[in-house]
Parts: sequence; structure tokens; C-alpha cells
Amino acid sequence: MKSIVFIDIDGTLLRRNFMPESAKKAIETAQANGHKVILNTGRAKADIDPLLWEIDFDGYCLSTGAHIILDHEVKEYKTMPKNVFEHLKNTFGTMHLTWMAEGSEKLFCHFDNKERLKKAYHLEDDDPWLRLKDPSQMSEEDLKQVLVISVHDFSQSPDEIRALLPEDYVLTLTGFGGDIHHVDYDKATAIDHVLNHFEGEWRTIAIGDSDNDIAMMERADIGICMKDGSKNAKTAADYITDTIENDGIYNAFSHYGLI
Repeated sequence: MKSIVFIDIDGTLLRRNFMPESAKKAIETAQANGHKVILNTGRAKADIDPLLWEIDFDGYCLSTGAHIILDHEVKEYKTMPKNVFEHLKNTFGTMHLTWMAEGSEKLFCHFDNKERLKKAYHLEDDDPWLRLKDPSQMSEEDLKQVLVISVHDFSQSPDEIRALLPEDYVLTLTGFGGDIHHVDYDKATAIDHVLNHFEGEWRTIAIGDSDNDIAMMERADIGICMKDGSKNAKTAADYITDTIENDGIYNAFSHYGLI
């Protein structure tokens, strides 16, 4: 049986703009063998690293399942309503949270968040993330393309943040903060959408590293976690592969006979 492999980006396929050549080789070889490989990420389209556009993935499940592209066509696109965005922006101001508005075409980064990102990732002053505009500079058109808001600094606990979210919106923790998105969309619903699109019987494999990957690991036939993944993600996985730097993707593909 052929497989559809769903791969997370941060901490799984990519780390600080580094992707091993072995990962690209594994993906392209698996595709040549008749398998499909899909990116399944919390990142918005505007935040996809240029390295990843060099690979011809069979599909992209972006913004925690709210934006899905298959066979080069948009199949799902659920943006955040303006009233929800304004509510969150005001709430963040009261709670002194640092955050980003992530859209299909543009990203906007709260001023204080730039300083946090700079320190966390040791960014140079000319890094593209540090040149992003503040959300206060967003136009009406900019608002229409926002799909997810990511929070990167908790001055309150995640549960305190969840208590103030609008109805039908949830906070999913990631390796570096959390994503606020509609309750009807996550990495598991993205798998369902992909299976509805591609005909036939498929074995599904999900590869991730953090708590926001657990839903897709549990939904897939096989869940794989990176060796340096979170404790909860490892518990949810069926198999633990190596780290990015030690060819984790290639080794996982080899273990399950994709290459």
C-alpha cells in the first residue's frame, strides 16, 4: 500500500533555516516510489522558508489546517474574522503578550515580539523577521488574509489565555509559544481533508516533534516523533526517529519502507 506522509516543519524538517540534504533526498525518493509527501504545519504560507519551496511537495496544509493547497489548487481557506482579530489584539494589549499575525501573503510582528525573537534565535539586525511591520500598520486588506495568531511570550498561563479567547477559538501549544486558531481546524482535520481529495486506499504517516503535532500523530496510521521532541509527543508516537541533524527524516522513511 502506498503512503501519504505528513511532515511538520519546525523541529522536524527544519531548524533555524537548516534542512539536511538527506531529508530532501528521502522526500524526492519516496515520491518517485509512488508515495505522497505533504507539509502539515502551523506556519502560514507567508512564513514558509525559501528552502522548502525548492521541494515539489504533493500538498501544503498550512496555518494549522485552515489553508490547504493540493495539486497546486487552494482547497481550504478559513481566515480569521475581523471582530475576532480585534478582540484578540485588545486582549493581548491588556495581558502584555507578544504575538504575530500570520497570513497567507503577509506577516505582522508585534514590536516587543521582535526583541524576543531576536534573543531566542540570535537574529541579526537585518533579519527579515525583524523588518516585519507592527500589527498597528495593517490595512483592511491585510486583515482579510490573517489565518492564525501566534503567541510567543506568556505573561499569564496558557489556561488564562484560553479563558479569554472568543468562542470557537483555541490555543494549541507549540515548541515556541502557541497558535490561536478556529476549533474546527487542526493538523488532524488537515489529514482528513487530504484523504478526501486523493482517491484510493492510503497508509498515513505523521512526523512531528511537539505537542501541536499530537493530533496528527494520533489521527495517522503511524505517528513518528523526533528524538528531541516533547515528552507528550514521544508518548503519542509509534516510533522515535533521530534528530534533524542526524538524518531523522531519512531514517524514518527508510524504517517504514518508503525509500
